[in-house]
Amino acid sequence: MAAGPAHGRGDAGKFVGRPFGRLMREKENQMMWGYDGFGFGGGAMGIGMLVFWALIIVAFAALVRGFGSGRAGDGETAPRARTPLDILGERYARGEIDKTEFEQKHRDLSAG
Repeated sequence: MAAGPAHGRGDAGKFVGRPFGRLMREKENQMMWGYDGFGFGGGAMGIGMLVFWALIIVAFAALVRGFGSGRAGDGETAPRARTPLDILGERYARGEIDKTEFEQKHRDLSAG
């Protein structure tokens, strides 16, 4: 007989006929599914992966949204501050002051 692996199974096949072969296979299965030392199992790890990717996607969307606002040409303009001349024009338009008072205050504001 050749000294190679038994039936093409590598090292795991050499324990099949021995008394502790079944115990080794059970131990392998437990370790494979996370029952030995980790305590999570496959379900919690899958949910954790979904939560992880959801957080990554939400963070990416927040970054894109944050950097996307305030760009020139997107149709939104920032409101400019009202100047004293703007307020004077609004008061004249509402009829709070007459034409002579408007012209006098306009000259005063434009000169200073």
